[in-house]
Amino acid sequence: MAKLKTVMKQRDETWLYDETAEVAVPFEMTVRGGEAFIEYYPTAKPLVDEFLQKFGACEAFLLSAEAVKWACERFGAFLEQHGFWMSPDSEDYYIGYALDEPQGQILPEITRLAGDETYTDLTETDIEGLCAGGYIIYAAIVDNNIAAVANTGEPIAEETPREVEIGVDTAEKYRRRGYGKACVTALVRELHERGYTAVYECASENTASVGLAESLGGKAAYRKFYIVGFRDE
Repeated sequence: MAKLKTVMKQRDETWLYDETAEVAVPFEMTVRGGEAFIEYYPTAKPLVDEFLQKFGACEAFLLSAEAVKWACERFGAFLEQHGFWMSPDSEDYYIGYALDEPQGQILPEITRLAGDETYTDLTETDIEGLCAGGYIIYAAIVDNNIAAVANTGEPIAEETPREVEIGVDTAEKYRRRGYGKACVTALVRELHERGYTAVYECASENTASVGLAESLGGKAAYRKFYIVGFRDE
């Protein structure tokens, strides 16, 4: 197994001591193309060094269940010392799937939203706000309800990077009917036609999301692990 090259970058930690700050991210690691890109708070550097010493030989070790558990325990204690509690989102790593070309089917129920529709949104997405902000949203309309949506994670403009993260949400009563997949297919098709690569990020243990990405021909572009803390009230 080839050893990964490690690229380190310090992150501003001033809000770690700001009592009004609600979120802290002392450690974030993205493994991509044979390299591990790590951003960290300077005061957490000893923990980062210890983590790499224990698990830094290759990607399989860095993202192993043992490594994730160790990081959660040690960085969790670090966060508690500063008045934050660790989010459950830190208990798994994430996979970013590149969707270069759409491989699914676009159903008749799929439409591109403009933000002024009067459908009942069962996904509780801020459709009006996202559309007004330049995001692209496709939805599955069933019985005048928005049953599923797929949207870009950022506005689409001239300065938007060529890789665009996307998200999908399907109302519980409409799941496992192909609506989410069809929305993603429509969104990916438009992005592809406009010269973008869609990236769908999901937790590695979320088998439904992983299955969706792979069924659309997604290829794992990167793996990401980060520790997130929220202010202890």
